Amino acid sequence: MSSSWKKYKKSYRNLFVSHASAIPRDCVDDYYSSLSVATDLYQKRYNEKNIVSPILRAFRKNKVRANLLSDSWWMAFLRASTCRDPESFLYQGYLIDFVKNNKCFENLRHDELIHIASLALRTGLLLVAYELRSKALESALKYRIEGSSADPIKVRAKLAALLEKSEKNEFARCIEKINEKFFEEKEIFSHLNSILHDKAVELFEANDKSFFENVQNKSVAIVGPAKTDQNDAFHIDQSDFVVRCNYRSSGVGVDPVHKGLRCDASYFNGEQARFIYESPRLDDWPDEIRWIVCKGEKKLEKMVSRLKIHFKECGTEDIFLPLDRYLKRVEKGLFSGSLNAIPNIVLDILRFCPSEVIIFHADLMLSIGRLKGYYPDAWERDKDEKMKSSFLKGIAREHDPLTQYWILNRLWCAGRLKGDSRFNEVMGLGQKEYMRQLQQIYGDFGRILID
Repeated sequence: MSSSWKKYKKSYRNLFVSHASAIPRDCVDDYYSSLSVATDLYQKRYNEKNIVSPILRAFRKNKVRANLLSDSWWMAFLRASTCRDPESFLYQGYLIDFVKNNKCFENLRHDELIHIASLALRTGLLLVAYELRSKALESALKYRIEGSSADPIKVRAKLAALLEKSEKNEFARCIEKINEKFFEEKEIFSHLNSILHDKAVELFEANDKSFFENVQNKSVAIVGPAKTDQNDAFHIDQSDFVVRCNYRSSGVGVDPVHKGLRCDASYFNGEQARFIYESPRLDDWPDEIRWIVCKGEKKLEKMVSRLKIHFKECGTEDIFLPLDRYLKRVEKGLFSGSLNAIPNIVLDILRFCPSEVIIFHADLMLSIGRLKGYYPDAWERDKDEKMKSSFLKGIAREHDPLTQYWILNRLWCAGRLKGDSRFNEVMGLGQKEYMRQLQQIYGDFGRILID
């Protein structure tokens, strides 16, 4: 074991265990702030070493050896981050070539590369982030994880990389060979692998059996929140089971032409669940919902408690109170980031052996607008500029776009997932072209522009 790894091992383990595979929010904010400071020094014509010093210091605080990269690379990063495309592409080309061809990146751990990639995502340099993340995967695949002395950080990273790269035989060998003390890792990765490749159902909580009876051998339509001009309502409502994202207001996001009218299950993310259980009134709650599914058990409990109060006040508790479930989280089995609504829903639904799953109106954020009313008015997310900035912050801190893409693409390529024409078009892009199109839409909104 190298001395540098020994030095950072304890701090890194705490960071990893506390935050699974996502980067802590304050880390990304620190990196972005340090880039702003460096930009100010650049404008004041300080020398290169002094300019990049705040950036290196911010990474060093989080046990990332960014100093292994040359000052000239960081200066090119700064220039790429301070101008709009297409001028920024000139600097990005240098950065990408350096990542591909310079051996200094091979001396960085996979987590260090992911941290540096998070700053690239935050600043809208998505193609640079793509190459850094590719290097991180290569790094993790080289780890030796057999024996009782194997480090759990490296065990988890390698298994996640093998799963993502679809190295089925090596994944199976490693799962079989890892020491019995890695029980949690084995359980998490075996669960995720079974969803991606098998059709066997696993029941974990009380209401899973009832949900299984609703979904098994049924056609399932998952309706995303993106705007659409496609007349898909008939096909959606003809499905055996209709799922929507964060459907909380009757009549909002449904119509008889484009979106359909039915909703059997509504899946809620954390912030939308919080909005519901903190709302003083729920007069527009959709009574047709048969199931509510939430990411967190505690948030689900609060949400159900609030709905019970609402239906009791209405005198309809025994009639309209929906059944409830919470998701089995898979973040610790992912190489980087956590899942957005659509991949979370897909992985959950596939546990219950549907006959087919079809996604409507979801293009993995290649369209910006959301249906009116999807977000509460108080959140003020109806402006494209705010959505673009918010998107870059989200993918840097938590929702790695490549993680969302590879999971859906793997299932789509295997024929276990279908989609409307737009979804199929996005799945056909491939990871690099998908990231290029995201950068084209959002890139400039992460830059620290200077004159």
